[in-house]
Amino acid sequence: QERIAGIKSSIARRMEILDEVISLRDTQGLAAAQEVIRRHRGKQEMDLARENINEMMQIERALLFQRSQTSRRSFQTAVTSGIISALLGVIAVGMLFYFVALSIRDRDRAAEIIHREREQLEITLKSIGDGVIATDPQGRVTMLNPIAVELTGWTQEDATGQDLVTIFDIVNETTGETVENPALRALEQGTIVGLANHTELIARNGSRRAIADSASPIRGLSGDIHGAVLVFRDVSEERKAETALRESEALKTAILDTALDAMITCNHEGHVIEFNPAAERIFGYARHEVLGKDLGDLIVPAGLRERHKAGMIRHLETGRSSILNKRLELPALRADGTEFPVELAVTRINGEGPPKFTAYLRDITLEKKAKAELAERMQMLAENRKLLEVTLGSIGDAVMTTDADGNVTFLNGIAQQLTGWGREEALGVLASRVFHIVNESTGEVVESPVEKVLREGIIVGLANHTVLIAKDGTRSPIDDSGAPIVVDGKTVGVVVVFRDVAERRRAESESQESRQFLVESLDALPAH
Repeated sequence: QERIAGIKSSIARRMEILDEVISLRDTQGLAAAQEVIRRHRGKQEMDLARENINEMMQIERALLFQRSQTSRRSFQTAVTSGIISALLGVIAVGMLFYFVALSIRDRDRAAEIIHREREQLEITLKSIGDGVIATDPQGRVTMLNPIAVELTGWTQEDATGQDLVTIFDIVNETTGETVENPALRALEQGTIVGLANHTELIARNGSRRAIADSASPIRGLSGDIHGAVLVFRDVSEERKAETALRESEALKTAILDTALDAMITCNHEGHVIEFNPAAERIFGYARHEVLGKDLGDLIVPAGLRERHKAGMIRHLETGRSSILNKRLELPALRADGTEFPVELAVTRINGEGPPKFTAYLRDITLEKKAKAELAERMQMLAENRKLLEVTLGSIGDAVMTTDADGNVTFLNGIAQQLTGWGREEALGVLASRVFHIVNESTGEVVESPVEKVLREGIIVGLANHTVLIAKDGTRSPIDDSGAPIVVDGKTVGVVVVFRDVAERRRAESESQESRQFLVESLDALPAH
């Protein structure tokens, strides 16, 4: 009876442990319940019960044997003892079967919990946005989630049991050489393997895509490695963006380094954040000397600094600016303190955070000097042209000048009278239209001296028997000549000089008639 009480106590304690495990599973999760199971308290209680039963059965058998030997005299007593022993044995066996049934029920309940946990894990893995592959301890594939199926091109059915390196074939995207599989390394080292760089996954159909991957070992409750889990994702778009960014930065650097104009970028506080080589050359500062410094204190003359800073503050507060996106000529300051003129354009760069500003500056010292010299030269040319026009206007003959294309550039007063063209309306008109000449006898068009001079580059002498047809149709017999206008050895135009010879023709005709009359009169005198 004492042993039966002990067996009942062990059974009660075993039930308490089972209740505790179930309660921990429901409240704190499977890990806490497994921790209690790992302590083997339930097993100890069952072993104690079995030990008590075995001892009880052994003692009962011994008693039975002893009583059968020593108490043969009393068959009734022996029968009674046998019945009692049998009943106790039946009770013990029944209790044994009872505890076995409890153990089986607990095992089934644990199996059901594990099954639910596995289902939940599979659902979780399938809902992850990255590809997931699980392996056994030998590196054979046991599971792929849908993203992994899509990226590798292998179905769950075809991939299960295959070596991981067959399903997850990765190479270096630059060299094309095979890359060590991170999951296999995780199995070998028993540690988490970080993301690999510049890796391409070769899918089942041969297509390639850039990926990032990591792997970690799968450990059981005892710490044993049961396999590995590999997580990876497609980073093709990220790589394209990185490549585009690198190319953009390289292009920006090339532009900054090779630009002939100074390019200076400053932040909203006016501090320099970029200073290209042309800026170093123009302003006399090294890049490292100006980074982080106030731009106004470096290149803006002292008299304009307050205006510069006030303009920056006004733009940041109101958005208005008098210089943004305009081409301006302003004085600037070199490192040695000398001022010089620059052509300036400022652009605002918007992005995340406060704006930045890039200034494009060009040293126009030589340009302004050249402009001044050109203006002076043009003034001299204008004065010389005016003097020339006055001179040509005072000549008694008609004068016309053209450019290298034969278009009229000047007519003096007499030329305007003879051609019927005003000076302004003739400018830019082809000389052959203004100076329209024909043969006096045949009426055929005569080649303009302008065309001949431009073609042959020589002085053309006086033409005979030429008639100029004015704009209104008036016909005037003329003599004309043309000569090239040469500057620095190059023909830049033609000057044509012509005159009305009608009076001369009449005088010559009258003189001819007088000579003829005199000859005829002399011939009529009698000979003596």
